[in-house]
Amino acid sequence: KIAKQEKSTLHYKYTADEIAKLWAAADSPAIAFVLLTIYTGMRPSELMHAELQGDTFIIRQGKTQNAARIVPVHPDAVPLLQHVPFVFKDRDRSTFIESYFAPALISAGCYEYTHPVTGQMQKHKPHDGRHTFASRWRELQLDDGIRAYIQGHTQKDIGSRVYTHYDLDVIRAELSRLVY
Repeated sequence: KIAKQEKSTLHYKYTADEIAKLWAAADSPAIAFVLLTIYTGMRPSELMHAELQGDTFIIRQGKTQNAARIVPVHPDAVPLLQHVPFVFKDRDRSTFIESYFAPALISAGCYEYTHPVTGQMQKHKPHDGRHTFASRWRELQLDDGIRAYIQGHTQKDIGSRVYTHYDLDVIRAELSRLVY
């Protein structure tokens, strides 16, 4: 028997108020980067190394075998692409957090927050955009198979994992239903 994994309190989603603050500072490349993780559900490391073709990211490799995929950019997030010259490409995680991520979120006024479960003061982490994406997707009851594909997660059932294929237009249509 394996004990049930406790839900981590290390990460938490951005609130609507925090997202509004991020949009107000979206001309900053680091803030645009954070917003792109919120609107694409991509891992920060994937976003750093993804190839941009128009308004679609091509991820050739990543953390898992499912990481290789095509991720369309949410229609609301397309303007962010002009602010992210991908200056973060090939940066290591600690340099990115210390030099770009933390200072930008501090400047925007949404780096620290009180975790709603623990009541502890915490700092947002680069992966929190991915949590925001997944949480909002679930709140809106959008297609979970498409969410799993967009985020590069393994489908649990064989029907989804082996036999389901998504057209890019279908993914774009479902993604456009995601509102913050």
